[in-house]
Amino acid sequence: MPSTADRHVRVDLPPDHFVPPRRRAWLDHHGVRDHAREIAFARTRDHWHLAIHRFGYARTRRHPVVLIHGLAANRFTFDLDDERSFARHLAARGFDVFVLELRGHGRSEQPGTRPPLPDELERRGRLGNAPSKHWDWDFDRYVDFDLDAAFDVILAWSGASALHAIGHSMGGIALAVRAGREDPRLRSVATVASALDYSGTESVFHAARRLLWMTRIIQVVPLGPLAAALSPVALAFPNPIDAVNVWHRNVEVARYRRLVALGFHPIPGDVLADLAAAFVRPGMKDDGVPVAPTLPKRTPILAVAGSKDVQCTPEAAARHAGGRSLAFGRAHGHPEDFGHFDLLMGTHAPSAVWPELEAWLEDHD
Repeated sequence: MPSTADRHVRVDLPPDHFVPPRRRAWLDHHGVRDHAREIAFARTRDHWHLAIHRFGYARTRRHPVVLIHGLAANRFTFDLDDERSFARHLAARGFDVFVLELRGHGRSEQPGTRPPLPDELERRGRLGNAPSKHWDWDFDRYVDFDLDAAFDVILAWSGASALHAIGHSMGGIALAVRAGREDPRLRSVATVASALDYSGTESVFHAARRLLWMTRIIQVVPLGPLAAALSPVALAFPNPIDAVNVWHRNVEVARYRRLVALGFHPIPGDVLADLAAAFVRPGMKDDGVPVAPTLPKRTPILAVAGSKDVQCTPEAAARHAGGRSLAFGRAHGHPEDFGHFDLLMGTHAPSAVWPELEAWLEDHD
């Protein structure tokens, strides 16, 4: 029996408990307002607090939906503004929607932020000696600790026995790894712009792998501050840097700049080193075993990809889906091509991608 300190528990703290004042001012500057009906935190077994935003209390569907962002990202992937909020769209369609922010992202606990005071935890029966926090976690921490805690808290919160999960980019990779463990809490999985095996495909990260040696010197890559600083000039003209994130013809410049300003955080070097395994055949492994060839059939998995995504091609995404994959772009009958983030927040995402993901959830509910 796990001790009280080891159990996954919901912790009710002020929503901005872990948000530094400078970050809060930046959010206010960009007019960010909360649209989640409720915000709480899941406490992991290794003492991190993860923000979970609940967007609906629907009882018209059997199973809740959890949305999980990608590398360096946060909730704004799924809730960018009033017109481009996949989370609010699903809630309006009757789903009980939860958006998880992984450790170090968004409202979740980050190194250097204020931990809950011991008496706050004691009042809630959540005692435990939390160690100091650093940017030293790896990809497995997301899979083993963050997803595990979030699933438990969401199911207890909603009263359901299983959940649907949709992950963007790295979030989809993490979900596929959990599905490979035959996690009974997963009703279905949809990966968006994700792959377990990128080998032999055209991905910009094949070139980036040559820089991995730097992660032995630099513990954390300050992507968040760099992106925020560059956001006023993002997509001033089509360029290779912004092409990593979006297909320029499928986003409004102002909306994309909002994503760049608000949507990114630092990246631990160990996470990058772990993800590099996906670019060498046979791809991501879990405990030394390749994940893609061994995914169980009991958990249905859908792979969604964009035709102009320079990170994850439709070919790479389809490898783990067992024939259940969708590619979006002109060659596939859509009005425009799609890149990486614009699958969820692009101009044509609400009319092309969102209905397909919603239909997937309905078919497997």
